[in-house]
Amino acid sequence: MRRYVVAAAVFGGVLTAGVAPAFAAGQVRLSVRVVGSGSVQGAGIRCQTTCTADYPQGTTVTLTAQPDPGARFAGWRDACTGTGPQCQVNLDNNRTATAVFVPR
Repeated sequence: MRRYVVAAAVFGGVLTAGVAPAFAAGQVRLSVRVVGSGSVQGAGIRCQTTCTADYPQGTTVTLTAQPDPGARFAGWRDACTGTGPQCQVNLDNNRTATAVFVPR
């Protein structure tokens, strides 16, 4: 079950409200961004553009980059580094991993 935090405040006589996902205690967020033509998948996450998933803090997630036909995997950025198709992300805190694909 996904939980949300609802907040409201009055600024200058205007009521402002917002809704945001609430994290369970000990949860962290993995954000994955895909640049170019390809996808990334791992336990609990599959992305073709940008996506997020929440995990227990301390989890290690292995991400695998898969280029689309006509593309090649160029490398990782942010929480991942290198040019191999797999990356392990230690989720001790919120992390973002970016996979870059380029035309062949």
